[in-house]
Amino acid sequence: MNPDPHGAVAHGPMRATFRVMYYWCDFVLGTWFLVWPATLRGKVVIIERGWLDMAVDPKRYHLNSPRLVRFLAHLLPSVDLLAVLDIPSQLALERKTELPALEIDRQCSEWRDLKIGYRHKILLDATKPSASLAACIEDLIGGSVK
Repeated sequence: MNPDPHGAVAHGPMRATFRVMYYWCDFVLGTWFLVWPATLRGKVVIIERGWLDMAVDPKRYHLNSPRLVRFLAHLLPSVDLLAVLDIPSQLALERKTELPALEIDRQCSEWRDLKIGYRHKILLDATKPSASLAACIEDLIGGSVK
């Protein structure tokens, strides 16, 4: 875990564009060669954060602007379900201290308001015990999202 994920200076425009394009190609190829074959075999694929994390938290990826990331998101296949763990910033700070409360609030708001990259979205109350959250996700994956 990086104790200061926003500590590094953002890349210049050329390097940032190259980095975003590299990751986009990785997501496309990963979808074609890993995700789709698994889903065709009836498997469930869970991805933590995923592509849009670069748009929600561009500083973590040393980017100045998330516009290219958001544009390219429209060219990626949509995920079936986006599960967003929503938590008050004060509780998040008790668990992890790497980001300030205002940044946590901003990111939670971005994830809540996100309108691209998924077919279904659910906001989960992350103040609940992890076993309860896991059970909720298992229920969703079990076929209740159509």
